[in-house]
This record gives sequence, structure tokens and C-alpha cells, in this order.
Amino acid sequence: MTCNGRAYAQKLSDPQIVKAREIQEDLAKPSSRHLSLPPRPGSVLRYFVRDEGGYVRFSDNSAGQPDVFRKMQLFVLQASQEICGLAE
Repeated sequence: MTCNGRAYAQKLSDPQIVKAREIQEDLAKPSSRHLSLPPRPGSVLRYFVRDEGGYVRFSDNSAGQPDVFRKMQLFVLQASQEICGLAE
């Protein structure tokens, strides 16, 4: 895994892999539609996720986000804190 370009030996735990797979499956429909939600003013983080079926683009404050986008944001935050040691 890499965080900000730096490689880390630690891998995702089994529960994290299960959660990531769940999120990936839930992203299938929006990804196949190439869902792209623009950021609103004040956006801090932007996300681009690509899979075999397509992609999604959105920001932390994009309007109209499906629940799976929020789940993914939480997953990324928790993984970056647990594995990469990034601050909250």
C-alpha cells in the first residue's frame, strides 16, 4: 500500500478487505454510469475510482452523493489513519 507516494509494508486486514469488496460491489452501478458529481465551494478532498465497469468522480462535499460514496470516504479515512498513520 502507498500513502502520499510512500510505500508501507502493512497490508489491509481481512476485515478491511471484506469492507473494500463490499464497497466495490456497491460502486458497480454508479461506476457503470460514469457518475461524476462536481465539487461545491469549500471542497477539500476529491475522489476518482476506476474499476472494470467504469468510474466515479466526486468530492467530499458533492451534492447528491449515494450512500456508497460516504462509505468509501470513511473507509479511505480509516485506512489512511490505521495503515499510514495519517492524523485525523
